[in-house]
Amino acid sequence: MDKKRPNIIIFFTDHLRADQVGCYGNKSAITPAIDKLAEEGVIFKNCFSQNPICIPSRSSILTGKYPHNIGVYTNDYCINKEEICLPAILREYGYNTAVIGKLHLYEEKVHRFNADDGFNYRCILEGKSNIYTHGKPSYPYLDFLKRENCPLPSWSKIGNFFENLGCVISPYDEEHYVEGFIAEEAIKFLKESSSPFFLWIGFCSPHHPYDPPESCLQLYKNVEIPTPVYSPEEIRGKPSFFRAFQKDRLDRCKLPYKWEKEEIERILNIKRYYLATVTAVDRQIKKILHYLEETSNLDPTIIIFMSDHGDFLGDHGVIFKGAFLYDCMIHVPLIISSKLLKNKGIIIEEMVENIDIFSTILEFAEIPFSQKIYSKSLVPVMEGKKKEREYVFSEVLGSKMVRSLQWKLIHHSHTGESELYNLKEDPHELENLSEKKEYSAEKEKLINVLLDFLYTTDGTPKQKYKKKESTDPLTGKETTYYPIQ
Repeated sequence: MDKKRPNIIIFFTDHLRADQVGCYGNKSAITPAIDKLAEEGVIFKNCFSQNPICIPSRSSILTGKYPHNIGVYTNDYCINKEEICLPAILREYGYNTAVIGKLHLYEEKVHRFNADDGFNYRCILEGKSNIYTHGKPSYPYLDFLKRENCPLPSWSKIGNFFENLGCVISPYDEEHYVEGFIAEEAIKFLKESSSPFFLWIGFCSPHHPYDPPESCLQLYKNVEIPTPVYSPEEIRGKPSFFRAFQKDRLDRCKLPYKWEKEEIERILNIKRYYLATVTAVDRQIKKILHYLEETSNLDPTIIIFMSDHGDFLGDHGVIFKGAFLYDCMIHVPLIISSKLLKNKGIIIEEMVENIDIFSTILEFAEIPFSQKIYSKSLVPVMEGKKKEREYVFSEVLGSKMVRSLQWKLIHHSHTGESELYNLKEDPHELENLSEKKEYSAEKEKLINVLLDFLYTTDGTPKQKYKKKESTDPLTGKETTYYPIQ
């Protein structure tokens, strides 16, 4: 490795499932810039988020720890001031650290952020919800729109959010769309920054509302979109609080349990708009990459493409996101590209976790770190030297998951229910095998793996939940579930 510390750029998307990107096998997705990163770098086929919700997922990434280590379980929590964030370590070793776009380490209305996130320069746009409600964290973008004489965004222009399934065409062209603004601000930073730098570029898409510029949506006009994976019968094997959550979401979106052609077309429209916002991000990544290619003095540079969590997109009969540990919510893309890599254009099948980026970046930068974390560097994996993880873990609220390449166990401590899936035979997690006697040995094995994991990572503190009462659609009994607010 070059003795000069590399520049590091993270393209961080919000809400992006791995299977919604071209290089991950989606033939409908138009993502040439992202696909090129994969061709010139390393693509991790099996990367998983440690939490299906924004703040805990991002907090785990920036601390190298699991949600239960840092006490961040939902968006109602945030990192405490004792935790050390990755940018703060890089800054200590001479990095100029910057965040442009969405960071989302805390909710301004819920709590104050006391930790040092480590960023020298900040141009924050905390997501589309704040933008459409004219939230204070989004003022840089709103100021830009005012200077450009553009109308300010408004929820009123979206109409009935649930009945429209979150779909709306952006009133702006690609240049004035939020991702275009973020890209231009990133290029401004790159022009003015000295090496080495760490730049977190936080795109707001494809998080709902699914609001692509019309130019991006038109690209999908005649593209065949795969139907969502959903069987009305699968709900019988799901936990009671998921059944209540699904019923609530379907009712709000005015969708029945069983989907006919009309309902399926509505869901396909979501996926079309969703993919169009992914393409909008891809085009801005292309713009930034073009600038990097034209500016040779920025070498060496490590480029990372990743996301915090996914989206149901109609799978399991659910619209939007939710606090659940199915692959559609936690299987995320991870691509690392750089001239420093020994192996390029390869696909790594091994299991990795989002938190592994913490140690990977430190190893690339040759920065020592002695404090206890659970991140594992991916550099040896990329060099074909060793396999790091046989299992990956994720958690949210009272639910914890352990997953291998073939098996997944989800245990719900707040209800005592569990789920077991044979991913080799049932990759879409439609049939819960947890109560079938012939799979009891596999279930017991995974429970012990999960218990060992919790023991070795210091256990879990007492948790607090925001409960919501509802009626179980199958039994008619009152039940509790924990929705995303």
